[in-house]
Amino acid sequence: MSPLGPPPADLSGFPSWTLPTSRELYRVHRRDRGAWYFDSSYSGRFNLSGKFGTCYLALQPEGAFLETLGRQGRLIDQFEVERRVL
Repeated sequence: MSPLGPPPADLSGFPSWTLPTSRELYRVHRRDRGAWYFDSSYSGRFNLSGKFGTCYLALQPEGAFLETLGRQGRLIDQFEVERRVL
C-alpha cells in the first residue's frame, strides 16, 4: 500500500475525461508481453496491486517512450530499447 494510505471513499471530485473512440493511444512495451499487459507488481509508480493492474498509455509516441524508458537516467542500455516495441 502507498505510504499515503488508502484513497478516500468518495472519488466523485476526482478529475476524469472521456476520449473519443477514434483517439489513438501509444504504449512502449516489452516484446515478450502483449500491448494490453496490466502490471500488478510494485515496480511502477502508479501500479495497482492484487488482481488489478496498470497499463501505461500515452497520447503521443514520445510520451510512451519517456514513460517507459525516460526515468532510467541519461544513458539507456541498448538491450532495454531493443527488447521493446511501440
